[in-house]
Amino acid sequence: MKLEDIKNKKALLALKETLKEPRFRQSLKCGALSFICALNIVLATKSDNKVKEEETTEYLTVSLEPVDIPTLIEEKIDEGKKAPSGGFNYRSKFYSPVETPVIIEEPIQEIEPEPEEEPVMEEDVPEETFVEEPVIETPIEEPEETPEVVEEPIIEEVPQVIVDSNYEQKIADTGFIDLDISSMHSYILDTYGVTYEDLIDAICSDYSVSEGAEAIRNREDFLEIKAFFNILTNAKINYILAKHNITLEELNVIFKTYLGENGEYNYSEGYVCANSTGNRMHSASWIYDTDKAFFEGAGYNIYYQITAPHQYSVYTTGSYKKFSEPLQYSTTYGVIDYLVLGESIHNYCSFRDKSSSKGEQLVRRGDKYRELLDDYVENPCDTYGDVNYEITIHLLSGDIVIGKELVRN
Repeated sequence: MKLEDIKNKKALLALKETLKEPRFRQSLKCGALSFICALNIVLATKSDNKVKEEETTEYLTVSLEPVDIPTLIEEKIDEGKKAPSGGFNYRSKFYSPVETPVIIEEPIQEIEPEPEEEPVMEEDVPEETFVEEPVIETPIEEPEETPEVVEEPIIEEVPQVIVDSNYEQKIADTGFIDLDISSMHSYILDTYGVTYEDLIDAICSDYSVSEGAEAIRNREDFLEIKAFFNILTNAKINYILAKHNITLEELNVIFKTYLGENGEYNYSEGYVCANSTGNRMHSASWIYDTDKAFFEGAGYNIYYQITAPHQYSVYTTGSYKKFSEPLQYSTTYGVIDYLVLGESIHNYCSFRDKSSSKGEQLVRRGDKYRELLDDYVENPCDTYGDVNYEITIHLLSGDIVIGKELVRN
């Protein structure tokens, strides 16, 4: 604001109001300066002849008595220096101290910087020098060629039928070898006056204590009868191989399987059990299942019916192999006679152990039979040959005589 404006009355009034504003309440130094400025304005106003002294004092609350301004200013400045901190209060005549809160500054604790870790100087480690050793090549030994081992098929022991050489001449003189099976059968029974059942019993007991042995007069006769009987057995076996289209080894498996299922000394049970397998060979459903397991046409064959999966347990487990000489047991001869004659005496296709609660027991100490044949079909074996001889099968229901005519007693 210029000095010329202060001379004006309105300017003085404006200045007075301006000095009342809160922004002039500042620190001590600022207050002293504001006060000096106000006095300078008053001084300038008094020195101006154009402004009356009465008008000036109307607006300023200062004394009209003559005042030594410079001296007053110096005194007030000196008092201001001695005054407490705060500042001048422009409302008083001169000044009044304004208390300001004393701020106690807490000493700043200097945080000592953490000492820097001295870098660890890595020791100079001399580099290892590797000397490559020369690689010595060792010749690779080629494995010696081992000859391929070809596993030979396990051949089952075949039935052994031995003819006593002491009776060869007599057998040749009778012409026995040239007879058919039926005639051989009749010749032995008629010549020596024994039943077929006693003959089987004596053969299987080797003329030990048995009913069959008692029927033969002496051991010399037994050995002679046995020589003729062995030739008859050989003829029956050859006939079975041709009729059923099987090998001697396969026939041996059949014999042993029936021994495992029926026991060793049960001729009638051997015939009855083989008869149940023969019924399967005439059943459309059994033939179909066996064909699926092997090949078309296998179901008509007795060997494949026996060795089909999950049919005869003794074959499946291999326990049948324990029988080394099947021809020394009477059960085997019952099987032989069924395979030769093919005469059916029952219509059952399967059997279970005699302890089973289901089925019909046909033979004493025999198994229980069930599943009747109800889908009969012809079998090629039925038309092979024409052999007839009499045998007797002992059933619980009564004896059955098989011969030229099937007779039930």
